[in-house]
Amino acid sequence: MERFEVQRAERERAARYFEEHAREIPGVRLLPADRRVSRWSFYQYILAIDPDAFAGLGNEEVCRALDAEGVPADTGSGSASDAELFDVSLSRLPVAVEFAERLDRSRMRFPVADRVTRREQVFLDHSMFLSGTEGIDDALEALAKIQAESGELAARQAASA
Repeated sequence: MERFEVQRAERERAARYFEEHAREIPGVRLLPADRRVSRWSFYQYILAIDPDAFAGLGNEEVCRALDAEGVPADTGSGSASDAELFDVSLSRLPVAVEFAERLDRSRMRFPVADRVTRREQVFLDHSMFLSGTEGIDDALEALAKIQAESGELAARQAASA
């Protein structure tokens, strides 16, 4: 706990630096902190990609490419519509039993959440934001490289499929 505030402040500075430069990369959408946040603390930095700007590549392919470039990245958690945790048919709680028909997951649609979680969201590991601007510059360079070469990467993936 003694190092928490120092690391939190370092991650915040690094994230602001990252955002200054990442907005210049086509197809990268930043998710700015709410203006009411006075002390920004995060464990994973979340951004979104526009698959069209990445030659149709989704978050899985972009995360694999980032990992190959030495930037720890993940697609994050899946859509709530896919999570067994939210399958109320498995529950015996009174609300789930009483409103089972209205809470039938097979009849619910969450197109925006599904699109974001399955194709767009990219989680960057907090360790990247504790390595100074050099680590951030490496991540920015990798992300820009992947975007610039996404057509070639997509063509290679299509040829191997």
